[in-house]
Amino acid sequence: PIVLEMVGTTLGSADIPVRARVEGVITGIHFVEGLSVEKGQLLYEIDPLPFETKVVEAEGDLARAQTALAKYEADLNRIRPLAEMNAVSQADLDGAVAQYEAAIAEVQVANARVKQAEIELDYTNIRSPLDGRIGITAAKVGEFVGREPNPVVLNFVSLVDPIRVRFAIDERRYL
Repeated sequence: PIVLEMVGTTLGSADIPVRARVEGVITGIHFVEGLSVEKGQLLYEIDPLPFETKVVEAEGDLARAQTALAKYEADLNRIRPLAEMNAVSQADLDGAVAQYEAAIAEVQVANARVKQAEIELDYTNIRSPLDGRIGITAAKVGEFVGREPNPVVLNFVSLVDPIRVRFAIDERRYL
């Protein structure tokens, strides 16, 4: 056997960064550095209050858009029979149809904003992307994260079965 002593680095077969996807203050860390974690396990919590208020605001906008849609639908239902009898102009009917269709679009936009706000709220709970071993945290409780220069990558979860070893070898030894 040929024996060589070399300096190397051991790595997991997968080293996945744990990122803060929203900006905020860390309110909880729910793991012990260096121990195993399971996929989906809660690792970090970011203060959810600003994101909860965004959800409430988006839901209010959705309710407002739905109310406007109901009003424009009622207006259209009143104007349509009158237009058939030529009691109102075609322009009035066209305006009512346009307002109704615009209100439908506003409801769709408001629904999308609610979903986006709920997604951002969910991002305040940072979970493990896989079963593995967690490293040393880059952020502590009370620290603002999610925007440079503060940590965006909070930690790494590594799959350690199997592991990889990375080392450099000079040309003379290689030959």
